[in-house]
Order: sequence, then C-alpha cells, then structure tokens
Amino acid sequence: MRRLIDGNKRVISIFSIIIIGIIAILVLFIVFSFFNTKEEYYVSSGAIAYDMEYDQIKIDSEGRIEKKWDGNYYLYDNEDNKYNLGSQAIVYDVNKSTLNVFGNIYKVLSDGQVEKYTGNNKISNLNDDFIYKLADRKYVITGGRIINQNNSLNTEDFLIAVLDKSGNTLLTNNVLNAKTINPMTIYTASFGFDVANEKLVYENQDIDLKKIIGSTNNYVEKEEPIGQEEIVAEENDKEGSGGNEGGDNIAANGQNATINSTENTINADLNVTNNNSSGGLSSKDVIKKSTLSKYIEVRNVTVGASYIDINYIINDPENKYQVVSVTVESTNNFQRTISLDKNVTSYRIADLNPDTQYQLTFGYNEILAGNSVSSVVHSVQTVKTKKVNADLQITRLTFSKIYFTLKLDTDYVFSSGKLAVYVDKRKTEEVNIDIEEAKKSKGWSSSVKYESGTEYILRLENLKYNDKSIDYVIESKFKKY
Repeated sequence: MRRLIDGNKRVISIFSIIIIGIIAILVLFIVFSFFNTKEEYYVSSGAIAYDMEYDQIKIDSEGRIEKKWDGNYYLYDNEDNKYNLGSQAIVYDVNKSTLNVFGNIYKVLSDGQVEKYTGNNKISNLNDDFIYKLADRKYVITGGRIINQNNSLNTEDFLIAVLDKSGNTLLTNNVLNAKTINPMTIYTASFGFDVANEKLVYENQDIDLKKIIGSTNNYVEKEEPIGQEEIVAEENDKEGSGGNEGGDNIAANGQNATINSTENTINADLNVTNNNSSGGLSSKDVIKKSTLSKYIEVRNVTVGASYIDINYIINDPENKYQVVSVTVESTNNFQRTISLDKNVTSYRIADLNPDTQYQLTFGYNEILAGNSVSSVVHSVQTVKTKKVNADLQITRLTFSKIYFTLKLDTDYVFSSGKLAVYVDKRKTEEVNIDIEEAKKSKGWSSSVKYESGTEYILRLENLKYNDKSIDYVIESKFKKY
C-alpha cells in the first residue's frame, strides 16, 4: 500500500512539474511576443527623412521605419543602411506633399487646448496654420506661408524649429537649413510664434508652450537701449497702437509689437490677418528710416547644389562701414572671405560642393571716433547645399552585359566623369560618361560588359564640375541571391 501511495505522489509531482513548465513557456511566449511586436512603416521613394541631428536623408527607393525597444525610430533603406531618427521621426513625402511625424506629438489649437497624438501621425494639408510640439524645445510649424519679422525667412508648407537651451534656433525643412543666433518671431497667416520665449500668439490668446510637457529653455531677454539708429513707425494711425515702450511683446491682429532685430530695435504696428491674400504680414504704418541711420540686413539666404545666394541691404549714408564682408567656411578646411558691395543687394557664392554644410559669418569694420576701426560680427548662419539630383539605375542584366540608365541634374551638370563597374568589390570595367545624353530628360541608356560574380556595382568616378574634381558618391547596386 505504501509503494502505491509513493508511486501516486511521484506521478503527481511529475505532472505538476510539467504543468508549471507549460505555464512558464506560455508566460515567456507572451512576454517575448509583447516586446517583439514590430511597429513598422514603409516610406515611399523620393521622401526626405531627418536623423537625430536633423540632417536630411533622401530615400532614393522605398525604405522602412521601425520602432525599436529603446523607444527610437530607425530608418532602413533598400541597401539596409540604418539611420537613427530619434524618439520623434519626421518624414516629408515630396510627391504627396504630406508630413509624417512618428511618436508622441502635441497639436496646439487656437483656444489654447492641446491634442495629443501618437504613432504614425500624417499631416495631409500643410497649408493649414498649426504648430506641433514634438518634445522639449522641438516644434513643427505648418502653413501656406511661413515668414519672420523682416522676411529674411520666407518658406512654405512646414518648418522644423529646434532650440538649444540659450534660445538659439535651428530652422530646417526640405529647402532650408539655417541657424539663428538672434531672437526671432515666426508668422503664419493665423499666428505668431516667439521662438526664443516659446510663446504663441493666436489672435488675442497668448499661449505659453513651455507648459506643454515642460521646457529646459534658459533664454532670458536682454534689454537693449534705443539709440539714434532706432526705426520708428510714422505717426499716421494712432488708433489701436497702444503703449509698448521698451518692451519686446509679440502681438497680432493690429496690436503693437516691438521686435529686436539684429542691429536695430523696430517699433512697428504689425498686422497678421487671416484674409490676407499673400498669406503673410502687412503693416498699417509706413516705416520711415532716418536718413542718418546705418544698418545691415541679411534678408534671406538660398542654396543650390553648387551655390549660395545672399540677399542683403547695407544702408550707410555717412560711410561708417569701412568693409562689409561674409566669410564662408566648411568642415573640409574650405574658407573664403567676400567683400559685399554696398551699392548692390545680392551676391552669389559659386563653385561650392553639393550636400555640404557651410557657415556664413557676416561682419563689418566700422570707423569710430578718432578714426579708430572696430571689427564686429553681425550674424552667423549655417546652411547646407542641396544634393545632386542625379539618378543611376541598373535596368537589366544579361549573360555578359549590364544595362543602365543615367540621368544628370540639369542644374549641376558634370563636365566629365567615368562610369566604373565593380564585381565583388573589384573594378573590372570603366567607360566615359556621355554627359550630353545623360542631361537629357530620358537620360543616357547604355550597357557595359561584366565578369561573372555575385554583387555588381555601377559607380560614377573621377567627376568634375567646371573642371574641378568633385567627391560625390553616385552608384547603383545589384546582388544575386
């Protein structure tokens, strides 16, 4: 009888262990499934993504975005290159003119209410005037026209604004990449955004955006004395102007606004209206500049693949500015200093490299009392030249030849170059590029011989632009499996 009881106990123990093991396996399976559920999105060809440093990543063919366990989104292109986009990823679909923002975002409404969205947030109508807070000191602004107080910023559809703790701001979108070191107010047709103070003026509603998920912004406004270089509004419309002496209030819809520009304090009655046909700012008062005032204004900076255009105004009636210049620098030891003519308003800096970041330092030498000379840095901007819009595609593979099509950017046409064939990372063939055919709308379609292998790469090499060597990678790959 004792043996029978002992045998039953043994069976029950084994059965219990099996049940516990099954439960443990089920729990592990559930936990594994929970932590490995893929949040995956596909991105169409031609889209532009932004990495953690807000540098552009052009997606030449379809890519995918995955959210990983660390909370960050990662972009994988068709060659399995991996890019960390951060906890809030931004992708602009050029073909559809839509903006996808991944992660938690906060949409600010005109009455001060905030709507929270998560996951893949698609903004389809970029003409609508809205501001979205992505994270601490990070914003996206949408609108049909987006400008600042002196129109040196003039763009459309969307603008990414990223502040550092001192209030300096990186401004970027698909056509712009610049950094401002001066306080700036950004306007759409519906609101004004005092960037450094993170304040939104929506009609008569002042909204403190710092209160949305908090802010580590340490910017403090500096009080600057108003001297003889003050620009004042002509007193032909005193109604509704209100008192705003010595302030720096940002207001809209006919209310007085005081804006600190780079060199001058401007008191002007700025009127932001919803029915303005131009979609931007209008002024009720005519701004009258004193004949003795001197000032420098960098109105806007635009970029191409090989050039930077500067539009500026230099007002110097007493010839106090000895030299006004801009110094252009890049990380590859490039530096060039250019004197700006006071009698013209634009200058093109040419022969630059594509897809390269340049710092523009505007400065001047000023003649002081006693004929002494003072060197002053006026402002600093960072811009990035555009990528070359060239396309090289392998179209067909036969027993002995690789067929391809090459289309060159008509705004950046190479003067010469080679098309090289690599088989398993070994160069096997090289031919001259037919530049004239490649810059046509249909491109240059041809073929080259190849040796048997596994991975094939067509790459443009020895490229020259205006007989200057260009280090720029354009290639197409094909791999046999």
